[in-house]
Amino acid sequence: MNKETHLSDMKVRFRLTRRETDALRGLLDGLKNVDIAKNLMISEQTVKDHLSRIYKKMRVKNRFELMRSLVKSSGRKAKANISAPVPAKRELTEASLTDELTGMYNRRGFLALVEQQMKIARRQKKNVCMLHAEVERSETITDTSGPNGRDVLLRDAANILKDTFRESDVIALVGGDEFVVIPLGATEAEADRVVDRLQKNLELFNSKRDGKDALSISYGTSNYDPEIPCSVDELLLRAEAEKSKK
Repeated sequence: MNKETHLSDMKVRFRLTRRETDALRGLLDGLKNVDIAKNLMISEQTVKDHLSRIYKKMRVKNRFELMRSLVKSSGRKAKANISAPVPAKRELTEASLTDELTGMYNRRGFLALVEQQMKIARRQKKNVCMLHAEVERSETITDTSGPNGRDVLLRDAANILKDTFRESDVIALVGGDEFVVIPLGATEAEADRVVDRLQKNLELFNSKRDGKDALSISYGTSNYDPEIPCSVDELLLRAEAEKSKK
């Protein structure tokens, strides 16, 4: 579903005014509030007021949660059109965006969100930080905990990540034992502090395991610079390379 289709549906569903719809269009284009105000020839405070009303109507807290709701909306739309011909098979369903085991986004859901964030970063000339984390020792725990040991391990790792990062951050299980996190709006310094918190939360978790095999997570970070753009895959490779150095 493209942007204008989203806007049309949302205008009707949430009873948005013309000005609210115009402000939302600017937000979806990745514009700052001050730029939306200039385009609409209104004050920046008026833009903030419009967006606040939109968030309230949509029951979201900020633009990041709004973006997430749009991705899920695309999934629901595709599911509703399941009786359509072959093209519907390629549409993103809500289930196809989510990992069943952890409840997090899967690789497809992650890519849908991160591409949007990189587009916003380019428009606003702001960096995007990425953390790549990989769960280690999964075979050992599977051997000692039975056939479901690996699933337990991944759920534990997912819960640690959820406790470490904000609800508005993008957290996804993108591979067998690999997670990726985009701490939305975080600077490199802020991302480093969150990584320190992740390490402390991991140590705290292991201290309560009563002699069981310790959960081990290796991680690395990378940074997307809109002045030197790169692909999502390249950003992931950089984070993996940084992980191998630790």
